[in-house]
Amino acid sequence: MRAEYERAIAENSAKTRRLNEQYYLQKTAPRFFAEAERYFVYAYSRSPLNLSELNTLLAEFISDPVIRKRVSDEVRKGEQ
Repeated sequence: MRAEYERAIAENSAKTRRLNEQYYLQKTAPRFFAEAERYFVYAYSRSPLNLSELNTLLAEFISDPVIRKRVSDEVRKGEQ
């Protein structure tokens, strides 16, 4: 009986940790993504421009076409 009780406590603790981690990620994700987007724009707006590399990375890692276009447009704007 005691082992079953301790197992239930351990499972509950694991669930609590997982929920806390999910909550943290949900709260911090928007700020993280905004910062990552600013980094891409900054890094690829500097000379020498490598738009082909940027487009390859965006296609590989960013699934949202709106975000890909926004980053690409910002880099091109900084190029002018």
